[in-house]
Amino acid sequence: MSKQTPSKDFNFEYRFHVTFGEEHFLSKMERWAKRQPFPISFLLEGFVVWLEKIYYEYKVENTMAEVDKQTESIRKQWEEEDVKEEPIYTSEPSEVEGLDTIGVQSPYFIFNDRDWLSDDPNSWYQGPLALSEIVEERPKEEPDTFTTEKED
Repeated sequence: MSKQTPSKDFNFEYRFHVTFGEEHFLSKMERWAKRQPFPISFLLEGFVVWLEKIYYEYKVENTMAEVDKQTESIRKQWEEEDVKEEPIYTSEPSEVEGLDTIGVQSPYFIFNDRDWLSDDPNSWYQGPLALSEIVEERPKEEPDTFTTEKED
């Protein structure tokens, strides 16, 4: 039997690649470029980096343009909905002659053709909660067993 020594020039080629989920086309291109022979792989990797920069700049510009369109449409919608209503002024004669009772009412706080803030509080306030008549006594506190009293 001849004794064979292992080769000192141990080279292996990268044959597989594990990916989780969907892979982006730029990373596929980069992997493909790395598998090419040396001078071509160097040029292809540089091209992929340049292409990646162009791709993301284009993507950002498109996204920002889309956001600008959406904000413009929302602004127009808000301007149509924003109806500036004037406050409602009321004047009633008072007990003092020449002095009227004047009121200013916001059109935004009218509830069922009434201003709920100026209503009689008895109409919506139910009073304090009913307390139970049974009174529980609090247990007496026992002195702390871990503290020691100083003797004079």
